[in-house]
Amino acid sequence: MIIKKKLLFILIGNDCTGKTTLQKLLIEQLCGIKYEKLPTNIGLNITHPEIKRKYSKISFGNRSYQEKIHKYGNVDEYFENHFNEQKIAFISSHLNKNDIENMILNGRKKF
Repeated sequence: MIIKKKLLFILIGNDCTGKTTLQKLLIEQLCGIKYEKLPTNIGLNITHPEIKRKYSKISFGNRSYQEKIHKYGNVDEYFENHFNEQKIAFISSHLNKNDIENMILNGRKKF
């Protein structure tokens, strides 16, 4: 029997630090899709042979929470209404201690 876990990764960095670039590279390697412009809060099928043995889908938030706060509201509302929950998820945040702590708390609730 394969034991599956849920994984939440929070990419932390202010503007222009490579968070979106890293997500695009991960998508290309894990899902076989190359994006010029990455959509927000997407769920994708994993095609990488090693990873897909344990996990079938992955999600990427793309933009940092703070860059879309006008749309998302607070962190709780983001997780409730916009977060694409999959077994593996990547979200992004600027270096804001309170937001990151709330993301960790929400991630623990969901995962």
